[in-house]
Amino acid sequence: GWVLPHWPEAPAAAIEGLSNNVVRMGGTAAGLALLCAVLAWRPRLGVGLVVLQGAALFLENGPLYQVSPAEILETPPPFAERIRASAPAEEPVRVNTVVKGYWAPPLAGYEFKDRLSLGQVAVLAPDTSVFWDIESAASYLPGRSSRLLRLMGNPRRWNWEWAPRLSTPFTVIRTRELTEGPPPGTRVLAEESLFGTTLLAHPRAPTRIHLARPECVATFDEALARMTAPEPPAEGTVLVECPAPLPVEAASGTGGVRVSRESPEHLTVDVEAAAPSVLVINEAYLPGWTATLDGEPAPILAANVAVRAVAVPAGSHTVVMRYRTPGLVPGLWVGALTLGALGAAMVVSRRYRGAGVAVLGAPNAGGEAVIAPTE
Repeated sequence: GWVLPHWPEAPAAAIEGLSNNVVRMGGTAAGLALLCAVLAWRPRLGVGLVVLQGAALFLENGPLYQVSPAEILETPPPFAERIRASAPAEEPVRVNTVVKGYWAPPLAGYEFKDRLSLGQVAVLAPDTSVFWDIESAASYLPGRSSRLLRLMGNPRRWNWEWAPRLSTPFTVIRTRELTEGPPPGTRVLAEESLFGTTLLAHPRAPTRIHLARPECVATFDEALARMTAPEPPAEGTVLVECPAPLPVEAASGTGGVRVSRESPEHLTVDVEAAAPSVLVINEAYLPGWTATLDGEPAPILAANVAVRAVAVPAGSHTVVMRYRTPGLVPGLWVGALTLGALGAAMVVSRRYRGAGVAVLGAPNAGGEAVIAPTE
C-alpha cells in the first residue's frame, strides 16, 4: 500500500520481493523475541541467539546479492572503450559520473536485475569502472579524505571546475541535462542513446602528474577559501600550503616528467624543470605518504586543497613516493606482544594446573591421597 503510490512503475518482481522480505522479517523478529524470553529463563542457551541471528542475516541479505551473467562485466561498455582509447595506455585515467540513480530500459531476453546491471555498467558507476582500469572521481567506498569532501560539497563547481583541475578529464551525464549544450570548457565525446547518457571530455584537464607554478598559502583554510573563490587560480598555477615561501620564476611550471609506477603505493618521477617548480601528483593528500628528492627526504605539501605536491629546484631530479599504512609497524608490534603475552599466560596456566594435580594425587605413607592447597 505504501510502495505503489511512491513507485507506480515498480516491477512485479520488486513488489513481490519486498513483500516477502517484510513477512520474513516479521517472522524473524517474532522468533528473536521468543528466544530472548527463553534466554531470560535459561541464560545458558545464549548460543541459540547467535545461531538464529546468523540464519536471519543469511536469509534476509542473500536475495540482495543478485548474480548477473559474467558477460555483463566482461564486455566493456562504449564509454569505457572511448576513454581508454583517449588516454595513455599505462597511465591511470579517471572519470566522474554525475548520473544519479540507475534504471533498466526494456531489453528483450534480459531479466530486470540484468538490465539494472547493464545500466550501472553503461554509466560507469563508481563500483564498475574499475573492471576496465578506469578510476572514478565519484564516491562509493569511504576512502575519501575530509579535504576532498569539502570540495565535493559544491556539486556544480566540483563537477565542472574542481574535478577537471584535479585531473579528471571525462564526465558522464544524462543527455537530457544538456538541453542548453555542454558546459563551458567541455566537448561531447560520445553518446549512448539506449541509456540516454553522454560522455563529455575536459580538454584542459591537466595530466595526473605534472609540473606547475606554485601559489603559496599558509593554512588549509586559506587554501580552501582561495580555491572556492569566484576567480580560482590561473591555469598552470597550483595552490600549495607552504611552511615557507617557495621560489617562483617566469619559467616556473615548465619542463617535463617521466613516470614509473612500481605499484599504486610506489611511484618514481624523473623531472626536468626549467625553473623552480612544484611536482603535482593529483592523488589524495593523506597520511602515510613519504617522498625523497634525489635520495634525500622531501616534504609532501598539500596542493589544491586535496592532492599532493613536492617542491623541486631547476634541473634534472628524481622524486620517489612511497605509501605505508599509518600505525602499521606499531600495530604489528602490539599484536606480536599481545600474542606473546597470551602464549605465556597459557603456558603458566597449564603448568599451574599440572602442579595442582600432582599435589592432589600424591599418596601418604598409608596409601591414602593427601589433599593439600597449591601455591
